[in-house]
Amino acid sequence: MMFMHAKYKIAFFDIDGTLVDSYASGDTMFEKIPQSAKDAIRKLEANGIITAIATGRGKAIIQELVDALGMHSYISSNGQSLVFHGEEIHKEFVAEEKITMILDALHERIESGEVIIGYETPSGRIIADRQLSDFDKRFDKYPQINGSLNDYKHHDVYQVAIYCQDRDSISIDVPGVSAKVVAPVVLNVIPEHVSKAYAIEKMLAELGIDKSEAIAFGDELNDLEMFGAVGLPIAMGNAVPELKAAAAYVTDDVDKDGIYNACVHFNLI
Repeated sequence: MMFMHAKYKIAFFDIDGTLVDSYASGDTMFEKIPQSAKDAIRKLEANGIITAIATGRGKAIIQELVDALGMHSYISSNGQSLVFHGEEIHKEFVAEEKITMILDALHERIESGEVIIGYETPSGRIIADRQLSDFDKRFDKYPQINGSLNDYKHHDVYQVAIYCQDRDSISIDVPGVSAKVVAPVVLNVIPEHVSKAYAIEKMLAELGIDKSEAIAFGDELNDLEMFGAVGLPIAMGNAVPELKAAAAYVTDDVDKDGIYNACVHFNLI
């Protein structure tokens, strides 16, 4: 018999650093999710709590994962794409002229090889002129489409990915866009009005669920806005200090059953 939780109706999960250790590739993400987290998701659903992904990764890259988890609704590209019951009900793209300005601002660092550019498109992530594995061995199995800097002129781009070993040195002074920190060496650039919170608010409205009835699990700076869009924000034990400070609860690390333990703590499962 299904138990319906009286207070919470939906839980959002970041992927990297929350469901899995960072840099898991598309074909191994599901395998790298701790069994306890898979069990927690299954039990949440059995108890009537909807589970959904909210990630900075692109729609094409996470498709295999959401299928394996049996999730029919998810947020990708930091809120640029919202899929509800298997249908993309909202999407936004970075304007071509904005991408031109971003590339102009980073021209010298791109030319020197210090920065690599990627374009998140409906068919996958195009990496311009380089192999990510040459930049950082942790990306050895990361799925990429080989392309060039000019490919943004021929594709819809959900977000621009900037890879740099010194991410804090990157400053994007382009009107109308903002850079989201999504990993130790990755920034994603999207329209400034878009965020995970922006997409969560749209999904909650679609479902008729109040903010107070929503939960979010995260670990990185791009989860800060998401935490403000839910009633119960939970930071992983391995989360950055800024996110822990904004959380209602800090659970254990991703590889120490953090998701499962938090669900038990709040009597969700």
